[in-house]
Amino acid sequence: MIPWRRILTISIVSIVTLLIWLVAESRTRSSETFPGRVEFVVAAGDGSANFSVTPSAIPVTVQVAGPASSIRNARELLRRESLPVEIPAEHGPREVTGLTAAINALPAIRELGVSVTTVDPEYQVLNIEERVPHTATVRPVMPAESRVEDLSVDPKNVTIYVLRPDLRSLPEAPVVEAVVDPDDLTSLEPGKVHSVNATLRLTGDSALSTSASIDPPSAQVHFKLLGALRQMTVDSVRVVVVTAPEDVGDFVVTVGNPRLQDVQIEAVPETIDLIESGERFVFAVVYLTRDDMEKRIESKQAATLLAVKGDSTGQPVQIVGPLPTIDLTIEPAPRDE
Repeated sequence: MIPWRRILTISIVSIVTLLIWLVAESRTRSSETFPGRVEFVVAAGDGSANFSVTPSAIPVTVQVAGPASSIRNARELLRRESLPVEIPAEHGPREVTGLTAAINALPAIRELGVSVTTVDPEYQVLNIEERVPHTATVRPVMPAESRVEDLSVDPKNVTIYVLRPDLRSLPEAPVVEAVVDPDDLTSLEPGKVHSVNATLRLTGDSALSTSASIDPPSAQVHFKLLGALRQMTVDSVRVVVVTAPEDVGDFVVTVGNPRLQDVQIEAVPETIDLIESGERFVFAVVYLTRDDMEKRIESKQAATLLAVKGDSTGQPVQIVGPLPTIDLTIEPAPRDE
């Protein structure tokens, strides 16, 4: 059995040895070179949102000196993060020099206890362009195949930042489109009010749209989604002639084709159901002006198709294809002798 005094002595020696090794490692300085990335940032006090920097970031090779453990931490920092280097907001080309000193001054580097001895490249030529703010109106844009009502957008106005050289290409009243993705409508229930997030884009010149930035970059589009249209074929559509009340009685109008056969229409499902059940009847409406009748025109295209209920209220329906042309015979009304 090992005496407890010997065990205590061995433990103390081991701890002291470990401490000596840790102190030695912390005091042993070395250097290492590894890749990193520098990001150029316009100084916040100069209004960074109003400037564009090209290039905004560059790859660099950094040589670091210091304790081995600190160098390991520096390598990990440069692997996961870019090193921000502030530049003043000065419009036009600018040569940034002294990257080694700038990186050495970063708080993140100082806290590691290392020093940056060299940076390659040591300088970089940048192009700094001022962005000028403008107010733009937001216009919601729905997919072409969608059917909606009560369409609105929030916000109604946004700020766009345009590079100063591009100001001449900016419209006097710039418009930003809030474009709704068709995929965002696929799962929405018809007949209800919905809100979807829409990406904003500047209308007009494509190059200007690419260089401009928009704040905020998106908007909420609100709308009531209507059901998809259904189609049906109506066996018989009666033709109705309409004219101004003051012209009634001055002419006799005879319709050559008073009933249209097998007319294909489309409407919302609720209206189609009412037509199929016989609760609504479809009429083709021809509107004649005084001039039409005085010229005694022989045909005219129907103005619209209406699905009419028994109480004479009508709802427009769409015809699949062009509106029909109605043959007409117009004669002056006989006068009493």
